[in-house]
Amino acid sequence: MPVETQDAAELPVIRIGSEGGAVTLLQELLESQSYRTGGVDGKFGSKTEQAVKRYQTTFGLVADGIVGAKTWAKLGDRLINP
Repeated sequence: MPVETQDAAELPVIRIGSEGGAVTLLQELLESQSYRTGGVDGKFGSKTEQAVKRYQTTFGLVADGIVGAKTWAKLGDRLINP
């Protein structure tokens, strides 16, 4: 389900070492906004973590590289209101 139609609180918290569909979604969203993740492969590695930290810094979030409800919500908001 797309982020814009799903409550950000329902999405999993993901971080370096995470794998799967949520990571793929994250990478697609970051890549679509020119935050390079090293490719969309569903694996949360160091390049994805660096992209997340840059994104979080840009939007005034805590730049910890962990994608929780606030980061998911901002990603969804940017999708709706680029």
